Amino acid sequence: MSSGTSLVGVLLAIYLFLIGIGLFSVAIPVAIPVAIPVAMGMLALAVGIFILIGRFVPAPAITSNRRRWFIISGASPAGVVLLAIYLIPIGMINLFSVAFPIGAIGILALAAGIFILIGMKFTKNIGMLLLAIYLIVDGLLVLGLNIGGFVLLLYLVAIAAGIFILIGK
Repeated sequence: MSSGTSLVGVLLAIYLFLIGIGLFSVAIPVAIPVAIPVAMGMLALAVGIFILIGRFVPAPAITSNRRRWFIISGASPAGVVLLAIYLIPIGMINLFSVAFPIGAIGILALAAGIFILIGMKFTKNIGMLLLAIYLIVDGLLVLGLNIGGFVLLLYLVAIAAGIFILIGK
């Protein structure tokens, strides 16, 4: 892990890696432990909540040294907040089978990806670029785009995004 990677970055990286592994198991029939969807739900919920804590809790409540635990650098603040708003229902769906309108989830993913792209420097943060690509394509898939067998590439993008975020690149 890079010394510059925040706690939220590490949790997001693990979540993306599990997304890639979990989705590969759907495409290639392999039994995955029941714990993986539960872990994905817990991570999605935690990352979403931690991002919102880092953005909206007043400075005196969190010391500046601890605030960096909750920051995802390399993307626009609006994109990161939309990512948090997207991840919280995803976590609740995985953990509690809560019903959310699927179209709203797709629109949140699409918006988060677009806003992350708007506020980033492409050569500085490959992990965030890959995360934005993943979110945009995932949002389009949820909204009805059919890319056939190329969906396997999306899983690789999720895994690569997690790895690059984890190493701080």
